[in-house]
Amino acid sequence: MKDVKFIALFSILCLLMLLPAAFSAQSENVTAPEDAIQIGDVLAADSFAEDNLTEDYYFDANVENDTGNGSLDSPYKDLKQNRIPENSTIHLANGEYDLNFSVNLNRLIIIGQDASKTVVRVNSQGFSAHDSLTLVNLTLVGSRINNNGNVIATNVFFNSSHASTGGVIYAGKNTNTVLDNCTFSNNSADY
Repeated sequence: MKDVKFIALFSILCLLMLLPAAFSAQSENVTAPEDAIQIGDVLAADSFAEDNLTEDYYFDANVENDTGNGSLDSPYKDLKQNRIPENSTIHLANGEYDLNFSVNLNRLIIIGQDASKTVVRVNSQGFSAHDSLTLVNLTLVGSRINNNGNVIATNVFFNSSHASTGGVIYAGKNTNTVLDNCTFSNNSADY
């Protein structure tokens, strides 16, 4: 069983490292960090590792209108609740996105093109991770994460967040939070 989990985790790690490079066909220097997540780290919940098939959806805040279908060739422009389903991988091109709804899903991967140029402004309660939430190459402004499962953030800037508890990330019991090359600035919590 450990071998199956190791192979599943290794496969997901390879996918996370290859997808940003493939997505950045228009960019010059976008690559995933080679040491982004160690194999021994919890990459996702066990159920995600066993069922790691996800749907890919693409977004580009710079397209002229929001008539795309979410494919690589015809990306969506705006983040909308019905465009971010469970078991999905969201690819964000450089640009600014507004998140005006709470993301309350079991399994989600969000990959930005470049952490300093892919900005998500959260105007809601933020994210609630019940199973697994993976964030790569993003700047999150005003985001709050309620971790009830597994959260992995690689190369993420967390800015200007406030919550009653936890500030940026509140981790419940029996949860895992893996942070690699993340920056926190101007965040606060009441407790």
